[in-house]
Amino acid sequence: MRYHTVFMSLLDYVLGVALVLSLVALAIITRYAQNEHRLRLKRATDAFRLGGSQKIGDISQLLGTFHVLTEYDEVSTLSSTSAQSSMDLLGRKGNQLDFIEFKKAGTSLTKAERALRKYIETGELKVAYRIIDVAWPDSIKVQDRV
Repeated sequence: MRYHTVFMSLLDYVLGVALVLSLVALAIITRYAQNEHRLRLKRATDAFRLGGSQKIGDISQLLGTFHVLTEYDEVSTLSSTSAQSSMDLLGRKGNQLDFIEFKKAGTSLTKAERALRKYIETGELKVAYRIIDVAWPDSIKVQDRV
């Protein structure tokens, strides 16, 4: 009988330790799963927000462009291969040239936009008027692909 009691006490102890270790492992796994879920949700939210911000930025630029058309002698829209161009328009009125960047109210400037603004405000921006000649080839062949 004594052997049975000692064996059961040892078995109870081992089962108790196993239960505690299982609960700790379950808590760790649950915490990891929660963090992974939060990370994936944040990525999805950021991607959605970025798409929405881009649309709002495009609409702001269109509205701003229509607004400034009557304020300048010339307005030049700037297209860029860079999505992060630091200017949207050039506006000329008389002898003044304005670099125009449209932003939704409350949106901060990017690093490149702040740098351009600093160069302009401190007089460090060097501006040149350049004419670049482009030589065309003698012939151009354009045909449908069969």
